[in-house]
Amino acid sequence: MKIAVPLLVVLSFSLMDAVRAQELKKEFLDPVPQDSRSTAVKVRGGTLLFLAGHTASQPRPDADLGNLDAQLKATFDKIKNTLAKAGGTVDDIVSMSVFITDLRLVPQFNKLTKELFKKGYPAVTFIEVSHLARPQSLIEIQPIAVIP
Repeated sequence: MKIAVPLLVVLSFSLMDAVRAQELKKEFLDPVPQDSRSTAVKVRGGTLLFLAGHTASQPRPDADLGNLDAQLKATFDKIKNTLAKAGGTVDDIVSMSVFITDLRLVPQFNKLTKELFKKGYPAVTFIEVSHLARPQSLIEIQPIAVIP
C-alpha cells in the first residue's frame, strides 16, 4: 500500500506532462480565403482563452471617428495586447463573434482582417446590432483563442 500511493502520484504527474507536451494542432475546415474566414476550426491541444468583447476605445481617440479601418486597427491592437498577456498571438484566434452596426461593412472588414491572419482564418460569426455602447463604435470583436 505504501508503494501504490507514490506510484500513483508519479503516474499522475507523468500523464499531466504528456498532456502539456501535446502539440497544438489546428485544422481549418472549409476555409473561405476571399472572406478571410473558415466555416470551423478544429483544435487539438492547447489552452482555451475566452476574451471579452473588444472595441476601439481609449487611448485611441482617432478611432472614435466612425472609421472602420481605424477602429479595426485599434480593436486588434487591444486584442493583441490581451493575447500577449496570456502568452498568445493573433494567430491563436480560432473563433470570433463580430458585432457590427452595418452588415454592408463586412466586405471591408474581411479585406482588412485578411492581412492579419497569415496562418489560417478563424471561424467568424457576424451579428448586426443597432448600436454599441459608444455611439461612434462600428464593431465589437469577441475572440476565442487556443494558446499552445
